[in-house]
Amino acid sequence: SNEEVVEVFANPADDQRQYYEFQVSPSNVHFDAFFTAHRSDLKAAVAWNGAWKSAVKVGGTLNKRGDIDKGYTVEIAIPFTNFHTVGGKAPAPGTHWRADMFRFERPERGKTREAHAWSPTPNWDFHSMKDWGWIEFEKD
Repeated sequence: SNEEVVEVFANPADDQRQYYEFQVSPSNVHFDAFFTAHRSDLKAAVAWNGAWKSAVKVGGTLNKRGDIDKGYTVEIAIPFTNFHTVGGKAPAPGTHWRADMFRFERPERGKTREAHAWSPTPNWDFHSMKDWGWIEFEKD
């Protein structure tokens, strides 16, 4: 994407192979993909369509680079049915998934892009599952 986005990556099987990517822009535009291996064929990956929702609250104006905005907030709801690699059901308590979240700031040309990650990515490869953090599921 060439827009500012919030991205969520998940590798539920923790196999360092198959993983999911979900993106939301400040204008609530969605992108999702399922990769069968690290950065596998993008055309095949984007052919997968997840069933998920998001909401965005913008503190400022969209697509007006000359003003000063306060930011934006993204809420994402991804049902477990999307994660077919682990059966599409809610994980048992104590289950661990590899995951990461990113936010990209793409300012006007000539200005520095910014990227913020939940888990550091030393080689700037945001698809590097070995560098992602862990999510542990607990009982309600």
